[in-house]
Amino acid sequence: MPLLLISFLSQPGDAGGYYNLKGDRLSFLGTPGARKVIVLTRSSKEEVINQLLEANLVIDLPSSGVIDSMNEAYTRANHRQGLEQKFLVGSKGEVSVIVQGTRYEVPPVENLKAGLDLKTKGDTITAYDVHTHGELLSEDEEPYFMSGPSLTDRKNDYFNYRHQASIILSYDRERSDLSTGNSQTVGSDNEKEKNNYKYVQKIVFYYSTTKPVTLPFDEFCNIVKKIQDH
Repeated sequence: MPLLLISFLSQPGDAGGYYNLKGDRLSFLGTPGARKVIVLTRSSKEEVINQLLEANLVIDLPSSGVIDSMNEAYTRANHRQGLEQKFLVGSKGEVSVIVQGTRYEVPPVENLKAGLDLKTKGDTITAYDVHTHGELLSEDEEPYFMSGPSLTDRKNDYFNYRHQASIILSYDRERSDLSTGNSQTVGSDNEKEKNNYKYVQKIVFYYSTTKPVTLPFDEFCNIVKKIQDH
């Protein structure tokens, strides 16, 4: 049973708590000490929450530094034509350097570099990782980010000892008249006019074989800010 399933009694002045993806506090769970933990669902139903806790679909509330690194990873991936970017977040909240891979994976040597950087900052245990997904569209050579976890992502050995979800920073293609949030128009001028598509930033949470949880990146940032201010 994951450590996160242990229920803690609330203490006077304790700032911790469990929250859902609406930013609502889930008071029936007690508190995980001083930590704030996001259960990756909009539901407040106890049955649903307990299922997600069992499935490790939770993350510690990201700090402003984590959100900054997410934005930087998006920027670097776009400027480098979709090459994957990755960083680690430690159990103490430290954030590693951002490392770079190919359009399909971040190689072991770069993963090691991120892990060593985290340790030099005094955070020896990785809570979760964040990486971008990117490849090129064959027609227009614009970066495109696959939205879901790959088979390699799902088979990573670290799911044997981590109890928080991994994160993918991606895009979904949506018609521009329906899109919301941060987006970029792709293709030539004629293609833009014809297809009227945009790629909208989406954040994806997954744990091994569980069904991924996806929502707009800007919406997630607003939820994080709401919980931080709670």
